[in-house]
Amino acid sequence: MRPWVKICGVTREVDVEACAAAGVDAIGLNFWRGSRRHVTLERARELVTASAAAGGGPIPVGVFVDAGFEEILEACRVTGLGWVQLHGSEPARLVHRLQAVGLTVLRAVSVPSASPEVAHEAPAADLLLV
Repeated sequence: MRPWVKICGVTREVDVEACAAAGVDAIGLNFWRGSRRHVTLERARELVTASAAAGGGPIPVGVFVDAGFEEILEACRVTGLGWVQLHGSEPARLVHRLQAVGLTVLRAVSVPSASPEVAHEAPAADLLLV
């Protein structure tokens, strides 16, 4: 069994194509404004389209840090994303609300610094990134 691979911080079509050629499973599109790899909704939509054009290329995943339900839902609606990654201290109830509208939810946790609340609620996600 090979590992599941996600490359985060993708901002260009050429990177989407390289990830597809390398057999990468998923790419992260960062919506956190504090990141130097932040993408706008329009840019994310272009990258989602590029991934689909890459022969069923990597799954595009929207990466959010402490964003609310409406913000995440709007980003998915505008861009066509079906997968999201929560990379902050979002509660399990947000995970459940996102799953209830059909989104696949990845949860990122830092093992040494994960708060007891995040560690306890992490199993609610569809996938866990450590």
